[in-house]
Amino acid sequence: MKQVSLVTILFSLSVVAHAENAALSKSVASQIEGPTAKQLELGSLTAKCPTAPASPKDGDTFLCTAKSQDGSEYRFEAKITKDADAKTHVSLTLTNLLTAETMTALITKVLPSLSQQTKETIEAKDVECPKAYAIKNPDDMKIPCTVITPSDKKRHATEIHVTKELISADIKDATKEED
Repeated sequence: MKQVSLVTILFSLSVVAHAENAALSKSVASQIEGPTAKQLELGSLTAKCPTAPASPKDGDTFLCTAKSQDGSEYRFEAKITKDADAKTHVSLTLTNLLTAETMTALITKVLPSLSQQTKETIEAKDVECPKAYAIKNPDDMKIPCTVITPSDKKRHATEIHVTKELISADIKDATKEED
């Protein structure tokens, strides 16, 4: 089976160059906690960036992490660029997030298995998964989802399991009826 490629999200922010590299790290962490978290719909984040390079040069990189209230950890690579006016810009690459687009592709791959397990035709609309999912271990992902069986509207705890070799889904239980 093909390995699922993970999506990396890119976006930029402008940061005024600071005399101290700690101030640059703080500015990038604030950007992650505020506008970036809002733009990516990640909820409240607490971000930490190690000290940025002492004298940031074009092309320098450093890593930041951000934790959500549910304990998910997001990893960002910050890349410094300088413009013609010597202003410092930072591009952030979110390196461990499955986006809604990728999640939809995974759901589509497991629909036959879910239909077989429920003995009903399960469509993508019958599967609820997180809009975005922080990848903790890219070689062995277990994504919690819910399948709603069309005939009785029962909700079934489900786990989509992704490894390098396969993509599978297992319905764990019937938890409650849909209102």
